[in-house]
Amino acid sequence: MTEEDTGTITNNAKISKYSSDYTAQDINTKNNESQAELIVSIRTGRIVMYTILSITIIAIMAIGVYTIKKEVL
Repeated sequence: MTEEDTGTITNNAKISKYSSDYTAQDINTKNNESQAELIVSIRTGRIVMYTILSITIIAIMAIGVYTIKKEVL
């Protein structure tokens, strides 16, 4: 991926042939094309997410250990 690859891309799809095990007929043959806008961007923030998740899990475990020790002793 480069700077030129980021942005909006149009994805076109068309059904040219289909088959069915149940011998279903295609009622609407004029609706066989579709178009979707895709956004290609740079993904950021992954390290921050894992850091916050790790700190949260450690904090929950520490609170649990503290509570268990308090009840036992």
